[in-house]
This record gives sequence, C-alpha cells and structure tokens, in this order.
Amino acid sequence: MDERMRFIAKLLDGESMSRLCEEFGISRKTGYKIWNRYQNTGAYALVDRSRKPHRYGNQLPEQVERTLVRLKREKPYWGAPKIRALLIRRFPNVRPPAVSTVHAVLDRNGLVNCRKRRRFKAEGTRLSSSQNPNDLWSADFKGEFMLGDKRYCYPLTVSDHASRYLLAIEALDSVKERGAFPVFERTFQELGLPEAIRTADSWDRERRMVAKVEVSERGFNRRFVVTNRQDLTAGQLYDHYIGRGQCENFVKAFKKDLAMDRLSCHRFLANQFRLFIHALAYVLILRLRDYLCGTPWHNLEIETLRRRINSTDSPVPGFGNFSDLCPFASPRLCPNGLFGAELRGSTGSTSRL
Repeated sequence: MDERMRFIAKLLDGESMSRLCEEFGISRKTGYKIWNRYQNTGAYALVDRSRKPHRYGNQLPEQVERTLVRLKREKPYWGAPKIRALLIRRFPNVRPPAVSTVHAVLDRNGLVNCRKRRRFKAEGTRLSSSQNPNDLWSADFKGEFMLGDKRYCYPLTVSDHASRYLLAIEALDSVKERGAFPVFERTFQELGLPEAIRTADSWDRERRMVAKVEVSERGFNRRFVVTNRQDLTAGQLYDHYIGRGQCENFVKAFKKDLAMDRLSCHRFLANQFRLFIHALAYVLILRLRDYLCGTPWHNLEIETLRRRINSTDSPVPGFGNFSDLCPFASPRLCPNGLFGAELRGSTGSTSRL
C-alpha cells in the first residue's frame, strides 16, 4: 500500500507514467490500472484487495444447503448417506451433492457429533540388564548386497550383548519371517532362550533425542539416542539403548574392517561360507584383543589390530614382538596349501575365498 501511495503521489506531481513504472519495477498496464482505480474510488483504491474469487463454479447452492440442514434437524440420528438419499427422494429434480459434501455441510452447521477415538499409546518394554551372557541378544539384518547373479543377499546376525559373541549369522534371500524364524529356532535350541532380544525398529511419530557429550584432551565425543519414550530420564534412556549402539558398532566393524559385504558368489551356500569365515575372523580378533588386556593394543580398533597382525614384527609394549607373543603361520597362497587341498576335495573349486 505504501508503494502505491508513493506511486500516485509522484503521478500527481506531474512525473511521467513510463519513467515511474520503470522506477517501481512494474509494467505500464499495471501502472494505468492503479491510476484508474484511484480516479474512480479515491484513496480506497490503494488498499490491498482480497484475492478471493467472486464466485465458485462448484459451490453448493444456498437453497440446497438450507434443505440439507432442515432434513438433518428432522432426522437428527441420520448420517450423511441417509440425508442424501432423503434429499433425492423428496426432490428428484435437484442434482444431489456427494456424500462428503453433505457431511461437510452438516459439520459446518454444527450438526455432526464426532466420536472421540481412543488413541493407542505405545508402552515401552521393561529395562533388561545384561550383566551376564545370554541375558540380552541383539538381532538385525546387516543391509543388503547384490550377488553375482543379480540377486540380493540379506545377512541376519544375532549377537550377545554382554560377551559381544556372534551367536548366529545366516545369508537369507529376503527379510521375511519364513527365513528368519528358523534361524532363531535353531539358535534357541542350541543356546537356550535369552531374557530379552532387541531388534531395530522405525517410528513415524515425534521423537525424543538424548545427547551425551564427553570432553577430553582429544576433543569432543558425542553420542545421540533418538526415541519416542517419555517415561525415562536421560541417563536411563542412554543405558537402555547402549545395547543397540554396540550392535551398530559390530555392524560397522563387520562391514568396514572385515569386508563382510564382499559376497559375489553365485550360490547362497558359498556366500554363507564366506560369512562364516568373516565371523570366525571377528571372534578370533576379539579374543586376541581380550588376551592383550593391559596393553595399548587392547583399545585398538579391529582394522588397526588387523593391520598390525599382518605386520608380525610390530612390538607390543610390555610383551616384546608380536611374533614372539603369538606365533602363527599365515601362508600367502592358501588355496595351494593343505587347507586349499581339503577345500578343493569338498567343493571342487579353487576360487579364492
């Protein structure tokens, strides 16, 4: 409005229309429209006008709306479908509106009593301790990998929270229960039932985030927990979900450090054998790191520890050289050795693992 007033004021001072339109960044057609409105209605033409259309092509006639309201008051317990049928029966020459339009008219006039639906309130699972092995398990699918025959493989893993031991790993062709349930049944038969099992889930509602920030000489260490639970304190939530964090760290180490996703064989049995070898390497490295407790090697990441194992001359503080501490043989040409001969006899293949 202020711009229009300045525009009209300069026109009244005698400035040209073309120069003013260029100054205000409008077309000459718009400039003349503002000027003509000012000449016809005065200063009221400078007020912002409503952009509401003058008429609606599909607007329900007022007579039909009043009739619907009257029929509803005659039949207060009838809904929109019956009111529409009554309108058609009494006024066959009137074009009937849709049921949704009838309901909107009745609702707009305060003739609809909506029932209050009971909203389902999710309740969180009870907190479970994991001080001992077999108290708490973590299960999850570790992503998806395309095989050599263009099919997808979904590795299912089950790990123990306290000992971080890998209980089961299976290469499945889908994430449906028909393949996952037999894995859990076989694991239950071998190891028994745990106190609780935690699996990944997703939520489509508002979430609560808890952050834990540690400051040290090395910098900031940030951890975040996202949940929808409101009944626990921040510390309780962090302790509750720390098991999921350990499971995700296992996924990270299994994929990044041990290259678990290198499943390019065309057969599921061969990929299952690869997963078994990777799981064996994971367990061996964890046991080795526990054996090195009290040394700086105990806190090393799996990737760093694996590189130092390959370099057998790496010194271990307090123990000497690694080759003296843990002597072992790692032949470079495994398929040509004894293990490769046994593997060729059982599988008939000499491909590299």
